[in-house]
Amino acid sequence: MMNHVENIRTRVVDGAEDPTNAVKRLRDFAKTVERLDPTALELVALLRSAADELLTTVGRPDAAAA
Repeated sequence: MMNHVENIRTRVVDGAEDPTNAVKRLRDFAKTVERLDPTALELVALLRSAADELLTTVGRPDAAAA
C-alpha cells in the first residue's frame, strides 16, 4: 500500500494524476487500514491528513466528498 501512496505522490507532482482521484484513493486506503487494524490510528490519521492537505493545495471543493 505504501508503494501505491508513493506512486500517487509522484504522479500528482508530475501532473499525471488528477488530484481529485488521488484524494479519493488516499481516503480509501485510510478506510481500508481502519477496517483491517483499528489500532493503526496514526497511519489512518496520516493518510487522511495527506488527503486533506492535497485537497487544500488544489482547492477543489468537489473533491471533498471523495
